[in-house]
Amino acid sequence: MDPYAILGVPRGCSRDRVKEVFRTMVQQAHPDHGGDSEAFVLLCTAYRQLLAELDARDEADRTPPRDWHEPAPSAPPVRREDYLAWMRQVARESARRRAAPWWRRHPREARAGLLGLIGLVGCLVFAAAMALGMRSTAPGARHAVRARSSPAIRSAPAESPIDRTANSADRRF
Repeated sequence: MDPYAILGVPRGCSRDRVKEVFRTMVQQAHPDHGGDSEAFVLLCTAYRQLLAELDARDEADRTPPRDWHEPAPSAPPVRREDYLAWMRQVARESARRRAAPWWRRHPREARAGLLGLIGLVGCLVFAAAMALGMRSTAPGARHAVRARSSPAIRSAPAESPIDRTANSADRRF
C-alpha cells in the first residue's frame, strides 16, 4: 500500500499539502456523506502513515549527524548582568500571569462587604437573643421586669440588706 498513491500527492510534498488533500478526500469518502467505509479506513490509514513518514523525515533533517568522538559544543559564558536581566524578565512575566485576588483589586468593595457581613452577624445574634427571651443585663431592669410579672413578688414585703444576708446564711446550713 503506497500512501502517496492513495492520497494522490507527489513524493516530497509538504505537510500542509497532504493535510489539504486529505481534508478534501475525507469529505467525499466519509460514510456519513455517502462514501464507502472501507475506502475511508484505507484513506485514514494512508494519511497516518504519510504523516509519520513526514515526521521522521523532518526529524532527520533537524538533527545533523555528529561524530561521537568530537566533544559537544560548549555553551558561551554567561555574564552576571545578563542573568539578572533574565531573572527580572521572568519575574515580571510570572507576576503578569498571576491574577491578584478580587479583594486586592477592589479594596473598597471588600471592606464594605466585610463590614456588612459583621453587621449582619451582629443582627442575627441580637435576633437570636431576643427570640430566646434574653433582656437587658442592667440589674435594675431585670428586677423591675420580675416584679411586674409575678404577683407573689409584688405582695412580698421588702427586705432590708441585713435581712437578706441573714436569710442567706440560714439557708446555707
